[in-house]
Amino acid sequence: MLYSTTFLLFLIFSSVETNAKIIVVWGVPEGIPPVNQTVNDWNKCITKCLNDPQCVLIQKITTGCKLFHLGSVKSVKKTVKGSGFIVGFKRTMETCPNSDDPPMFGKSSVQEKFVYNGNNYKYNITKTIKQGVTTWSFEFSNAIQCRSDSFLSVRGKNQVCISVRLFPALNYCQKQANGTKLCQSNGGIGLTGPFSFSEGEKITKIAGSKRNERPTVNYNYLNYWVDGKRNGQAASAASNLLLDSVWVVLYVGRSLLLFLLFLIFTNVETNTKIVLVWGVPEGQPTNNGYHNIWTELIQKVSNGCFRYYLENAKTIRKTDRASGEIVGFKRTMDTCPYSDDPPMFEESLVFETFDYNGINYEYSITKIVTNEATTWNFGFSNAIQCPSDSFLSVRGKNQVCISVRLFPTDPDAFLNQTYGTKLCQATRGIGLTGPYNSIEKKIITEIAVTKSKETPSNRNESQNFWIDGKQKGQAVFTFSDSTLSGGEGYDWSGESNDMGQQCVFLGTDSDVYGNEHMFLLFSCGIEFTQEFCMRGASIEKTSAGCNLYHLGSIKTIIQTDRESGEIVGFKRTMDTCPINNEPPLFDETSVKESFDDNGSKYNYKISKSVKNGVTTWNFGFRNDIQCPDDSFIAPRGKNRACISIQLFPGPNYCQKQADGIKLCQTIGGTGLTGPFSFPEGEIITDNAAIMSEEIPSGINGFQNFWIDGDRTGQTTVEVSDPTLNGTAGYDWDTSLMMVDGSWLCVYLGTSGHVRGKTNAYHCSVGGIGAAFCMRGVVCRTKPVTYY
Repeated sequence: MLYSTTFLLFLIFSSVETNAKIIVVWGVPEGIPPVNQTVNDWNKCITKCLNDPQCVLIQKITTGCKLFHLGSVKSVKKTVKGSGFIVGFKRTMETCPNSDDPPMFGKSSVQEKFVYNGNNYKYNITKTIKQGVTTWSFEFSNAIQCRSDSFLSVRGKNQVCISVRLFPALNYCQKQANGTKLCQSNGGIGLTGPFSFSEGEKITKIAGSKRNERPTVNYNYLNYWVDGKRNGQAASAASNLLLDSVWVVLYVGRSLLLFLLFLIFTNVETNTKIVLVWGVPEGQPTNNGYHNIWTELIQKVSNGCFRYYLENAKTIRKTDRASGEIVGFKRTMDTCPYSDDPPMFEESLVFETFDYNGINYEYSITKIVTNEATTWNFGFSNAIQCPSDSFLSVRGKNQVCISVRLFPTDPDAFLNQTYGTKLCQATRGIGLTGPYNSIEKKIITEIAVTKSKETPSNRNESQNFWIDGKQKGQAVFTFSDSTLSGGEGYDWSGESNDMGQQCVFLGTDSDVYGNEHMFLLFSCGIEFTQEFCMRGASIEKTSAGCNLYHLGSIKTIIQTDRESGEIVGFKRTMDTCPINNEPPLFDETSVKESFDDNGSKYNYKISKSVKNGVTTWNFGFRNDIQCPDDSFIAPRGKNRACISIQLFPGPNYCQKQADGIKLCQTIGGTGLTGPFSFPEGEIITDNAAIMSEEIPSGINGFQNFWIDGDRTGQTTVEVSDPTLNGTAGYDWDTSLMMVDGSWLCVYLGTSGHVRGKTNAYHCSVGGIGAAFCMRGVVCRTKPVTYY
C-alpha cells in the first residue's frame, strides 16, 4: 500500500494496483448499519477495503475498524474533529484532487462502480446539507448491468444475467457438453435454467424468437439445453445453485414449465379459498393447532401444517422454491384470478372479514416490497363493533357487548329469569351476563337505573334486573357466561340457603343499589324483576357519550349511512371550513396530519379507498423515529430509542452520577439509559471509547460512563428507563461488583479489561485521582419526529 497524500482536513490512502483510494474524513454512519467485517487493525482495515470489491466505507473504532459493504450502510453524517468519529470512503480517482471538500471534492454527487463475480455494480454517493448538517448518502438500485445479448433477472436476493444462444452452423444440433462449452466460450459462467414461472416464460419467448434463425432442415421440435442432469434417479442435480427447477428440457412452443407458482383450494359452499405461496412467518408466532374458524393462515411443516389465528401471525416473508417453505393465505374471492402475483393478485391492500359467535371481524393484508424482501402484513384493530343499544367492555383478553333491556309492557311487565334469557336471545343476544369488575358494575347499574324510570303506571315495587348466576343450596354459584371471572366482580348481599335453586339479580333502588343480590325468599321462577342481558359488540357513539381513540389504536373506519345511527369524528387540521360534501377528506384521496406530544412530532396519513361500493378511511402510521443530531437510533423490541453519549465538560472532567443526570436533562434527554442488549452495548462502548480518546491532562487511567441503574446494598439493580429490558443487556463484571455497602450506581467501562463491562460504584464519587474517572454519561433523548 502507498500512503500518497496527507492533508490537514483529510487523508488519502491509495491502492498501488488500481485507482481505488480511501478518503478519511470526520464522520459517523447514521443509525445502526450491519457490519460486514471487523478488523482489529486500522491499517489492515484500509488494505482490506481496497482489496474487497464490495467495500464502500470503513469506520475507525478503538480496537481497529468496521468494514461496510454496499447496501449495508445508507448514510454518513459529517462531524467535527472534537467528535473523534472517523470514516473512510472508498473512491475511484486517477489523481489526488486539490480541494478542501472531501470526499466529494466540490461535487454534489459522484458515481462509483465495481465488478463482483463478473457482474458490474453501480452506485452514487450524494451530498446534502440540511439545517447546517452535512450528510453523504449511498444510493444503490441493487441492479446489475448485463451484456447486450443478455437480460437481467432477479432470483431471490440474487441477480443474474441470462443469454439464450444457438449452436453455430454447420452442426446445428449438439450434445449438452458442447452447450456448456458454448456458454463458457464468450464469457458465460455455464448453463442455467428457469428460476420461476415468469422467468421461464421470458426464456421461452426469446428462444421461440430464434426459430427464424433455424437451419433449412424442417425439425418437428427445436429444444434448448438448460442446467440439470439425471443419473437414473428420480431427482436431478442442478449445477447452478440459483435454480430451483430441475427440468432437463425446455420446449419451444409447447413448454414443460410446470412450476408451482401458487395453488388455490376452494370451499365449495362459500367463496373462501386457501392460496398457497412460497413464504414463512417472521419471528416465532404461536400456532393454534389444526381446527379453528379463526384461521387466516396455515404453514406447511414436514408432518402436516400449523394454523394461525388472527393476530398470532403478524408478518409473512416471501421466499422462493429453494427454501421449501410454504404458507397458505385464507382469502375470500368470487373467482380464481388470472395473475402471477399471489396471494394479493396485483392489490397492495385487501380487506377480509369473518363471523365468529355472531360477531363480525375485519382485518387487512398489506403487501410491502423493499430492497431486502417482500412481506405481507396482517392488520387487525382488535376492536369489535357493537349494536347501537349496547356498549363495549373489555374483559381481560376478551371484548364483549352489553345491553340492558326491559321486559315488555303490561300485563307482563315483570317476568322470571328464564324469560330474561329468552329476551336476550330474541334480540340476537347470547345470554345473561353480569358485572366483570367494579367499573363495569357501575356502568351497568347506571344504565339500569335510567331504564327503571320507565316504570309501568300500576307498579311501585323495587325494580331489579336479572343477571347471570344460579345457586342451589350451596355457597358456590354457577355462571353461564364464560367471559365472567367466576363472579369476582359481584358485590354480594345476602346469604346462601337450602330453599332450592336461587337466581341472582341486580338491585337498582337505594337499599340494594348496585348490589348483586341473591333474594333468599324467591326462586328463579318468581316473576318479580326486569332483566339485563349480554348482546355481543362496539359502537363509536352511544347514549352515554363516546369512545376516544389514540393514534395506532384504530386502523380503519367503514363509511355507513344515516339509518345505521353510527357516527365517528375525525380530527383534522384545516385553516378554513371547506365548502364540500365529501367529508372528512374533502375530495382528497389522502391527507397528512401531525401533532406534538412530549416534545416529539408524530406524522400520520388518512387515506380513502373505495372497493365494491364500500368506502373506508385508513390510518397509516409507522413506528420509525428521527433522532437528534447527537443521538443514534436503537431498536428495543417493539420500541425505538434515541441514545446520546455525553462527556462531562471541563474543568471538572470526572463527575458524580447526579451531575450525569443533569447533563442528560440539559440536552433535552429523558434521563440515563444503558444497553438493552449485548450488541447494543458493544455499539455504546465503541462510541464512548472513541469520544474518550481525547484524554484531558491529568487523567491516565480507566475512563468510565455512568449508565442507568441503582443498588442499595443488594444484588438487585433497579433501572428507571422503561425501554430497557431490566438489566438483561448488561454484561456484568461480577468479580468487581460490590455485594453490599453504601448506595451504589452502575457504570460502563470503556478501556482495558473492563471494556464493555458494567460495574457498580459510589454514586457520589466522580473519580479516584488520575487512575479512575467517570468521564461522561449515556442518555436517552427524545425523538425529533415519529413517522
